[in-house]
Amino acid sequence: MTPPRAGPTSSTTISTPTGAPAITSATGNNGTASAVVVFTGIDPSANGGSAVTGYIVRAYTSGGSASTTNTCSTNSTTYTCTVSGLSYKTEYVFKVAAINIAGTGTYSPISLPVTLNLTQTITFPTPSLVILE
Repeated sequence: MTPPRAGPTSSTTISTPTGAPAITSATGNNGTASAVVVFTGIDPSANGGSAVTGYIVRAYTSGGSASTTNTCSTNSTTYTCTVSGLSYKTEYVFKVAAINIAGTGTYSPISLPVTLNLTQTITFPTPSLVILE
């Protein structure tokens, strides 16, 4: 008697969301009501089995609610994202997560707080020099 033959086999790679990136700095830009967030990219060993396709940075007010979402691309090894639409005199913290085919990964720990302040420049005319004798 001949043993049964095994049918065709295939393997499937199951992707999972990625690990968390780390924020290295967050700097407010007072002139444009925005903040620049700089973060580390995901190490390929922590990509959940699928390449990272982008990053998402979220701004949170001190009350903890998400205020603005800005999705960043991964087109270089310098990972930065400008989050716009922020309010002046409001404290923000930021979180970043990587995105792959399985969805959004784990968010980073929060950044240090950033507060945007109004910047105003007042220019006075140069006074005339008058010599009295």
